[in-house]
This record gives sequence, structure tokens and C-alpha cells, in this order.
Amino acid sequence: MMDTTQWFSVAQAGIIPPILIGVAIWNSDKIISEDGANLMYGHISHTAEQPSQSKISDVIDTFLKSRFSSNGFMGFLLNVFILTCISLAIMLAVYTSQTSGFYSYLTSPGFLAQFFGNGFFVTFVTNCLILSAYPLVLERFVREGLTNAFLLMLMDQLLKIGLFLLLTAVSYIWFAEFKGAFNGSKELALKAIPDTVLLELKFGNLTSVYIYSLLLSSFPLFIVLTIKLMANSDRARSTVQRILFWLPFKNKPLWLVGSVFAAFCGLFALLVSILLNMLSS
Repeated sequence: MMDTTQWFSVAQAGIIPPILIGVAIWNSDKIISEDGANLMYGHISHTAEQPSQSKISDVIDTFLKSRFSSNGFMGFLLNVFILTCISLAIMLAVYTSQTSGFYSYLTSPGFLAQFFGNGFFVTFVTNCLILSAYPLVLERFVREGLTNAFLLMLMDQLLKIGLFLLLTAVSYIWFAEFKGAFNGSKELALKAIPDTVLLELKFGNLTSVYIYSLLLSSFPLFIVLTIKLMANSDRARSTVQRILFWLPFKNKPLWLVGSVFAAFCGLFALLVSILLNMLSS
């Protein structure tokens, strides 16, 4: 069982990332025109009012199949590479904006070695393994009932957690063996993983960028699950409609999408934090 301190740590992990991401993307809608914002908001409102008629899940399905199943192996790797770079860049921008003095560190040899030797490697390989199954998973996700869709979503997250921890362990051992990190001790390298991951869930270190960038590839499933929930539950649909009515989303549709992603990050952080605290108890 977890004690009070551990539960407090879990709560922090679930609260801090959504707040930081929400603040960082507050002005993101300035990059699109007013007409574009109105168009996006119209589609979002239509989905909230009539989720069973939403075409968003079809669009997501078509996009994933076109990018990650029909372009051959090299095309798949290229698309995953692009997705990984974009997701890392987005989360690195968020982290840099919230970390004083970090901008000057971005071109240092230490940062580049850590970023590409650990972060990019772990994120890219995890994305390759997970996204290779996404077209099939999403097809089932759209077809299955709400309960099975939720279980698929949970399985996706657990697989990501497992792969991330495994690949992080591999990279840490490599740094210990060949770069003298962790005093050259593989045991110390492995022992450092739980504390490092718990800290990164709160945006407390650079590895926060890596784990949260992975969530971008899960975000389509989260959107489809939300639409399914709204279509099957009048209460869920009315809740979303009230949120859209009271919060300033009409002129900030990108912030709306980003806020949903921020909430998704919070849920993910809670899950990982609870798991790691239970394992360390």
C-alpha cells in the first residue's frame, strides 16, 4: 500500500503536467486565421452535439492507415521519424518555456548526447513498435464496444509504459558501460530509473519531454474513445457540451484540443506514477 507521501506525489504527477501544458499553449490559436478557428470549432461543436455522426474517427483512421500502413517499410520509418521529431519538438518547446535558463543549454554537447542517445532513441523505437499495429488497433477500436475500446486504450498505455521503461533501461546501461555514467555501474543505472521517471512525470527533468511526446501517438485513440463515450452516454455528452459553453473555447479551438491532450497527459501521469509507486513500495 502507498503512504500519504506517495499519494501526494501521484497527485502532483496528475496535476502539474496539464497546468504547464495548458499555460504553454494558451496563445497557440494565433497561428491560424479566424475563419480557420471558426471551422475547427464548428466541427468540435457538431461532435459534442451529435457524436454518433462525427466523422473525426473516420478521419483519424484514414490518416493513420495512409501514413503508417500503406507506404512500405521505409515510408513507415520516415513517417515515424517525422512524427517523433515533431512530438519531441513540441514537448521540448513546452519544457524549455517552463525551465529558466534551459534555452542556452540546447546546443551543448551534453544535451545533444543525452537527447539523441537516450531520448530520441527510446521515443523513436517505441513509436515504431506501437504505430506498426495502430491501423489494425484503430479499426478494432472504432468497431468494438465502449468497454473493449477502453481496454484497448489501457493496453496501449501499458505497452507504452513497458517499452519506455525497457528501452530507457537499455540506454542507461549503455551509457554506464561505454560513457562512464552512473559511475560505470549498471546496477546504479537501473536503480535510477524509477526516481527519474517519477520526476519526469512532474516535468521535473528533460526526460519529461520523451515520455510525454509518446502520448501524441496515443492521442487519436483517446479522441475516438471520448467520442464513443459521448455517443453512448447522455451524461458524458451533456458534460462536454457544458464545458464547451462555459470555457473560452469558441475562439481558441487549438487550445481546446491542446487542453484535451493536457488532460490526457495528466491521466497518463497518474497511471504511471501509481504503478511506479506500487512497485517501489
